[in-house]
Parts: sequence; C-alpha cells; structure tokens
Amino acid sequence: MAGLGDMHVLVVGPTGFVGPAVIGRLKKKGIDRISCFLRRSSHVGQIETYDIEKAFGDLADTASICDALQGKDALISIASLKYGLSRNLIRACEIMKIKRAVFVSTTGIFTRLEPQEKNIVLDAERSISESPLDYTIIRPTMIYGDKRDKNMHFLIEYLKRHSYIPIFGSGCYLQQPVYVDDVASAVVESLLSGKTIRKSYNVSGRSAISYNRIIDTICDILGKRIQKIHIPYHVSLVLVAAAQMFQRDPRFTVGQVRRLNEDKVFDYAMANEDFGYDPISFEEGIRMEIAALS
Repeated sequence: MAGLGDMHVLVVGPTGFVGPAVIGRLKKKGIDRISCFLRRSSHVGQIETYDIEKAFGDLADTASICDALQGKDALISIASLKYGLSRNLIRACEIMKIKRAVFVSTTGIFTRLEPQEKNIVLDAERSISESPLDYTIIRPTMIYGDKRDKNMHFLIEYLKRHSYIPIFGSGCYLQQPVYVDDVASAVVESLLSGKTIRKSYNVSGRSAISYNRIIDTICDILGKRIQKIHIPYHVSLVLVAAAQMFQRDPRFTVGQVRRLNEDKVFDYAMANEDFGYDPISFEEGIRMEIAALS
C-alpha cells in the first residue's frame, strides 16, 4: 500500500455524524488525498470545509462505486451496514483491485434481542470476513459528541429544560458511550496498522457507567438538580406500547426500552494493543459536548 503522503483514500458515508471527524483525523495524519463518495442529493455540511474530491454515485450501483475507486489505495466505509449494501462495496473493491478496507459496524450485533437490522448487519459482517479484502471492522458503542448525536444531545437539551426525568426501569443498567473523535481515531489508526488486517474490534468509552450516573454527570456539569422518576420496567413496556398505538411518530418504542435495559459493556483491550486505542472518559467527552452546544 502507498505511503501516508501518497495514500489516496475513498470515504463512503462521509456526511454522517462520524464522517467529518474521520476526514479531519486523516488530514492530521498527513493523508491529504481524500475522496468522498456521495449521492447527488447529499448535504455536504461539514465536509465542505475540507479540500477533498467528491465522487457521486449510489451504493446500490456497483459501477458508480468502481468509478469512485479508480486510482484509490484504500476504502473507509462509514455507511451503515444495516442497509445491506456491503456486498456491492466488496464487489467493487475486487473489480478495482483495492485490498485495504475499513468498515464501521456496531456493537448492536451483540444484543440479546432480535431486531431485524441485527441480522442484516451480521450478514454484512459475514460477507466482509469471507471476502478476500484486507479488511478491518470497527464496532463502536453508542456515539456522542455534538448536536448531530441523536442520544446525548436529546438528553442534554431535555435536562436543561426540565427538573424531572422519567426513567424506564431501574437506571442501573450499564452503558459505555464513545466520543466521536475516539471513533474517528480508531478508524484511521486501524487503517494504518498492519496488525488489524482481517480483524474486528469493539471500541467503547473509557469505562462503563450506569444510566443514572449519566444523568447525574450531565446535571452536575449543567449545575442542575433533577428528580428521577423510575417507572418499573414492565410498566414501561405497557405504557410505551400504548403510546406507539396512538402516536404517528413516537419518541420511544418498545424495542428501545428493551435495549436500554440491557447492559452494554465492551472490552477494547485488543484495540488498545493493536493500534493504541485510548478513549476519553464519559465525563470529559460530555463536558466537551455541552460546551460545544452552549
């Protein structure tokens, strides 16, 4: 593969939450030859601030992916695997003789529940691992970091406006949210390490934290007092199911309540050993997010 200064990377899915952070990290590592694969309808947003090439196409169209891969040395795909289009990327890489590729997946595949997208992502990972690519799969936990974060951003804004919060279940279940820049670092550092070829890594925040403690940490930073109203788990399921029947676009679903009440704790020791992954604490990350939202 080409040296850092000469490496030309195609980033697929660059306009989402993680994309701009990955591009910024590539630039910091001295990789300036970056192209982004976009739909014509995509909102370029933050990536417009970077001096990068744009290739237009669709993941459902292998020929357009091949055109975008022309002259590239490596692929980074941040596009969600839940859409079932990874085989097109793999096929295009084979046609264009691109060996090195990093795919972003999710630790959601380890849920004990059986959401439909879990099986789609598992099938996508299987297709990657059975391919001839020199692949790396990065599986983040829940990602947070700025206003595009759909989880912590909502929670921060809620806690700013209210003095109470309903909690589905005990709130003692553990989570390990990961800061967006740590995910970007994992993607780029794993691309550049020969130790990561044909391996998969879980990447999470520094340590596990209960949902109750997440709320307390945010309130401490905001200088707020909050009353937690715990709704028993099974009562929560009934209430949310009833709300789903009468609301066109409910804020919560039964599946989300069930997933929320699972412990989601992941060891990142292998990522630390192979490419130096060293994430920040939740308190440090959420403090930066709150500051960015101010």
